[in-house]
Amino acid sequence: MTRVLKVTIFSVVFLTLFGASAYLTMRLLIKGEDTVVVPELSGHNAVQVLKILSGLGLNAKIKGSEYSSTIPENHVISQDPAPGTEIKSGRQVRVVMSKGADTIPMPRLTGLHMQQALLILEGNGFCQGNRSFVSHPSVEKDRVISQVPSPGMQTARSRCTDLLISTGPRMKWYKMPHLSDIPIENAVEMIENINLELGKMETAFQKEKPPNTVIGQDPLPGHPVAERSVVNLVVNRIPGSQNTNFMDADGFIRHRVQPGFLKRHVRVHLEGHHTAEDLFNEYIPPGEEILLLVPTVLKATLRVYEDREVVFSRVFD
Repeated sequence: MTRVLKVTIFSVVFLTLFGASAYLTMRLLIKGEDTVVVPELSGHNAVQVLKILSGLGLNAKIKGSEYSSTIPENHVISQDPAPGTEIKSGRQVRVVMSKGADTIPMPRLTGLHMQQALLILEGNGFCQGNRSFVSHPSVEKDRVISQVPSPGMQTARSRCTDLLISTGPRMKWYKMPHLSDIPIENAVEMIENINLELGKMETAFQKEKPPNTVIGQDPLPGHPVAERSVVNLVVNRIPGSQNTNFMDADGFIRHRVQPGFLKRHVRVHLEGHHTAEDLFNEYIPPGEEILLLVPTVLKATLRVYEDREVVFSRVFD
């Protein structure tokens, strides 16, 4: 028993001494590693950060980026571990970099179409604010008259941009003139002079009225009409005429489309030494009539086409 006890005591002492020796050895090894105090990196740019950390045997890792109104772009906002922390050489120091202030110069939107202006705001991350509409004598409809903030102003992306949009020039109103008993060419000239548009021209016959004069109109005389409104006329013409084309001395031409079932392509072309233009170019239902004023003072040739075939021509000397 004495021998067994001695062996047991010896084993315990040996294991205790071995464990203590191993612990002290590990402590000495750990103490032998190089340690570094983490420097202050806030406010340094990316190049400076790499230079400082590599000189200390540390590695830099970008943890992320944020907008900052005080730290310039590509400079350190924060770091981990904090400055003054003692770490082993070769470890990483994580940094958050600045994206700069969350402001950019406000783009110029005035004069642009509303949809284009909205796309620019969206593309630059700006908030879309209020849109107001007002008539403007020189700015086309749906174009930007003004903006807030002003163009070029340094503006936070989160700030909403208000736009003032044009509805176009204010519409003008006129009193419909009395056109009855006036020669058709004079009536058409009056319509055009007050910014109205000639609409349909129908024919009827009143024997007590001179031919080629207006005997009916829509809108009626004295009614208020907005500019660009359409005016329809009824012209006095002797019935039974089989001619599809007519041109009087004042340069007024009438052309009736041939009967049928399908619309026909009618083109009235005026060609001279210094001019060549289409006075009319549309598809017209069969049997419908068109009336045009032609500038007869020019030396030119007038041709009326139906589906690319000449059906009437006139030479002005």
